[in-house]
Amino acid sequence: PGGVISDLCARFAVPRGSRALVDKLLRDVVAAEADGRPYDERACERLAGRKCAIAEDSPEAEIVCNALVDGVSVSMATLLVNEWLASRGEPTLSYGAVQNFSQRTPTLLKLSRGTKKSGSTDPDSAWSKARLAMATQLQQQFRLGSSATPSRCRVSLISPPLQPQQIAYWDESHRRVRLGASNKVEVIVCRDPKTGLRCSPDDGGEWSARRPSTTIKYPGESRHLFGVAAVELRDGTIVGRRAKPFDYTGRKVVGAASFKALVRREMTDAMTSSFGESGRERWRGARGALELVLRWVHNPDLHFAPLEDHLEPIEHQEKEPNELLLWLVRGVGLAPRDSSLLKKGPGTADPRVALSFAGSDLREVSKHRPKTLAHFFQKTTEGPHLRLSCEDRDQHGAGDPMGVVDLALYHSSHSLVRSWYPLQPDLSRPELPVTGHIDVASKWVYNPDLAYGGPASEMSTTETSRRRLVSTDYPRRS
Repeated sequence: PGGVISDLCARFAVPRGSRALVDKLLRDVVAAEADGRPYDERACERLAGRKCAIAEDSPEAEIVCNALVDGVSVSMATLLVNEWLASRGEPTLSYGAVQNFSQRTPTLLKLSRGTKKSGSTDPDSAWSKARLAMATQLQQQFRLGSSATPSRCRVSLISPPLQPQQIAYWDESHRRVRLGASNKVEVIVCRDPKTGLRCSPDDGGEWSARRPSTTIKYPGESRHLFGVAAVELRDGTIVGRRAKPFDYTGRKVVGAASFKALVRREMTDAMTSSFGESGRERWRGARGALELVLRWVHNPDLHFAPLEDHLEPIEHQEKEPNELLLWLVRGVGLAPRDSSLLKKGPGTADPRVALSFAGSDLREVSKHRPKTLAHFFQKTTEGPHLRLSCEDRDQHGAGDPMGVVDLALYHSSHSLVRSWYPLQPDLSRPELPVTGHIDVASKWVYNPDLAYGGPASEMSTTETSRRRLVSTDYPRRS
């Protein structure tokens, strides 16, 4: 206080924070007089006062605008324009000058960058035309399914009527995996270390430990497919329902061409697996194409249509079913029970299926086919809770068990259900090996002869085939 700088600051009302600037100004004046050159007042303009303005029609403004439109930051735009100025031997610009120009120029507009889904937006592409055709068809089908449309317009083989409650809508959701809490904000609480009650730090409380999230280099992704649908109840009300989510984490959705290529590669690996590594590599390097000629023919041994002789009337399909039709279609992979005559083969069997019913002494046996491990039964019977016992027919005694299947029967709405069931060991002969499956088809129907107002009372069964049976007939000593 009381010096030259203080007097100058007080006389010219210079802010208190600018004392260093005044000191440097005086030193520059002294240095200029000592060098015998006039003092350049523009040095002061570069150190203080308003930021250097960039003219709207200048090349610097064009460089800054192009850089910001390309998505670079203000700092990078400043670097680019200064490199251009330095190449011309002109003074460079400060970060504030470029930032000030980007904020005040009327030719730039800053917006939040939006997002869009991948894919082409060309309206003339094949995909766009197919989507338009599908949307138009759905619109027509919904119009046909609405109550306001006359009934005479509701019949269409190509575009049948549709209602919203007939469609389920699905959408995929991908989330990055976080090791820790899912939210980005952490909250800790101060508690008394003795009582565990909340209190302030001034009262002796201690803050709970921090629980940071773990950062990994390559985070995984959770992938799920969620579905919803409008379901119409029996009383006519429509409620929303969520479908069971489909989890395809660790997998990805591919196009038809990629899927077919993967299938071909798996088939090649399967076909060449028995040739060893050298054979597999030889197959993978193969080139060319193979032309095949295929023809469908009729094999009477394979012909078996469960519903061919039983067509349920339309009026019966609207009533509660009370009879179960069961078809034994075939068996595959059954274990042999008879040794081979040549002593080299795996053996054969004379398979058949015995059907027994829980709580009853009734028992029915299908026809057998000698010396086979893949039999077509084609047998129909009736009864309640059912056990299917596959056995090897023996002319001199009881058949040797080849496995059993227990069917838990339950009501279904007039629809044909067909499935393969694995044979399980028979507890009466647990030492015998059991393999193979049997193919069983079933359907609940309405039988007016059995209608008496109670629950279902009769079951019909049909037998079809077995596979890979294990032999239980061993060579007898003479």
